[in-house]
Amino acid sequence: MAYIFLSFSEHLNRGANSKNDFYNLSLNEQFELLQRRIPLERQVTNFNTFIETCFPTNFNKKYYISCPNFLREKHQVAEDKPSFLNNVVIRPELTLSMKRVLPDNQNIILIGDIYEGGKLKMLQIKGLQLIDDSMESPYDVRVDDYSVCNSFERGYWSINHVDYNDTFFTPNNIKTIIDNCWTVEHPEEIRKTYEVWNKYIEFRKYYLQEQSKRNFKLDRVMFVEAYAVNRKDYKKNASIYDEYLLDGRDEFKW
Repeated sequence: MAYIFLSFSEHLNRGANSKNDFYNLSLNEQFELLQRRIPLERQVTNFNTFIETCFPTNFNKKYYISCPNFLREKHQVAEDKPSFLNNVVIRPELTLSMKRVLPDNQNIILIGDIYEGGKLKMLQIKGLQLIDDSMESPYDVRVDDYSVCNSFERGYWSINHVDYNDTFFTPNNIKTIIDNCWTVEHPEEIRKTYEVWNKYIEFRKYYLQEQSKRNFKLDRVMFVEAYAVNRKDYKKNASIYDEYLLDGRDEFKW
């Protein structure tokens, strides 16, 4: 049996590494915020318990994988380092047990990066969100009758002595996600539009950098501290405020 390896340990207590990443809160912090959106009688206080309810170990069910990015190339930090495919989304089939811990008509998604290093190929989770249970895409990769294997602590998995090579995230499946897993009907047209705008954005970055090189020295700076007072307060204390009117000009009373 192949497993979907989900690793929560990397970002359980700290946000994503990149400053530009949307998920800059730890998973525990995101979980606390998410619980506030769930009815009180359905809230779960333990993150691990919540995940195991929605993504149960050794329980076969359907999962849906999507890749919202229009740029979806794998990348490496260095030649001998693991490769990554960023911002992959996994959505579970909604079950009765999940409905006991989620709001009505809602489902949960996990957002992470596919990590390929050594024997273990997994999805490193960095974000979780609630979505309407009706949200789906016909281009999602549907994974039938798979079980997940969860890790909440580095080096420890929810299945003892699991075979790390027995993973869903094989090179072929990752290529399928890159090539076919789109959220729009005509991705090639969207990509062209993206590339046109990206050229403009890159030009603006260059332009602003060049503009920042043009500067001149200031010999001195003068400033005045100013405060606004509403009319009601002014009328109450007109005799006090009049002394501080800028340049003593009566029109500033208004």
